[in-house]
Amino acid sequence: MKLIEKINKIKQPVKKAMEQSYRTRKQFLRDSKDSETGLLTRHASTGYGEGRKSIQGLTFGPTEKIKYMQRRNNTAVALDISKEYKKVDNEMLLLKVTTTIYRLDPNINSSARYSYRNDEDTVNTAMKDEASEIVTNCYAIKVPKSTAIKVDRENSQLLIGPNGVCTKKSASDGMTKYILNDKKEILCVELTGINATLFDEINEEKLNHILNPSNVKYTSPKMKRQEMKLCDTLDTKGIEVGDHLMLHKISNENKLNLHAGKLNSVFEGNSIEIIASISDGTILTFNKDKKTVSQNIEAGMYSVRLQTPKSPEEGLGRVLPYDYRISVYNAAQSINIDFEVSRMDFLSDTELCLDDVTMIETDWSNRLDSEPMVITDDENNISDDYSNRY
Repeated sequence: MKLIEKINKIKQPVKKAMEQSYRTRKQFLRDSKDSETGLLTRHASTGYGEGRKSIQGLTFGPTEKIKYMQRRNNTAVALDISKEYKKVDNEMLLLKVTTTIYRLDPNINSSARYSYRNDEDTVNTAMKDEASEIVTNCYAIKVPKSTAIKVDRENSQLLIGPNGVCTKKSASDGMTKYILNDKKEILCVELTGINATLFDEINEEKLNHILNPSNVKYTSPKMKRQEMKLCDTLDTKGIEVGDHLMLHKISNENKLNLHAGKLNSVFEGNSIEIIASISDGTILTFNKDKKTVSQNIEAGMYSVRLQTPKSPEEGLGRVLPYDYRISVYNAAQSINIDFEVSRMDFLSDTELCLDDVTMIETDWSNRLDSEPMVITDDENNISDDYSNRY
């Protein structure tokens, strides 16, 4: 089946046919929007009694036309509808519908029988003036190859699918499905936004994806939570800090750390297990058994852990790492950290390059007068040489 070839067999009339509607402006524009693709469902049978026969439930009208509101008022408009088709493949085509809107002036002289109605003369007169608005909509339509399509030249339309009922289903994403009597589907989707450019720059792969979006389901793998591996420590006993924490030394490495305040200010954040960097002269102050205790801590890197839990279920590896770290962090909020750092302690932790050390002039000989005189009065004339005092 080549849908575009079937459409070309229907000749466009020299003069566009005019259709009138007595509906309100809102209803008129809505109906025009719903039917502008030309895909329309209809009753699956026609006639009465012995003359009743089954017909196709879906038709496709590719002809252009003019529609206008018959009511003569300030809101009446006429629509000049033009269509353009492009072939994508033997199943899919693109449709561009250009609707030119003309306002029908109720004061225009008309030869209509009734003064409250618009007629074709009113529409023709209005279309000589400038259009009030031009709207362009693009659609992609897909019909399976095996679907039968008949050309009805008398009514300038195509008869799609077998005889019988056709069900129309619309989705919120702009997709419309027409389900034929043989369960085959005709798909139509409006190309909005950047997708509308596909009419001029055809991308078959993208159009197929729009008409048949792939729903890739991701199934999360079943993962078994592993216990957290603790750092190797240099001491097994550790240092009890407060009522909840324990410090285990894992390295003698000494990092210069000038943070003070709470214990969590010296935490290292690049490890699953919480590590604290302790510098020389560090003092921790905490409450232990309702007493305030200040304790010196040797420099190094320490693993900060909860003290021995009351039950194995409360230990590290038995609870989620996040919950365990939060417990450590909250306990560290109650522990103060201070430093006793002398000038030499600070310099011993600071490496200076020789290029950064400059020579300082320390010769004071030019800073003093070699023979200064102090004169008090005539009776006590005292001469004092200060050069020997330095």
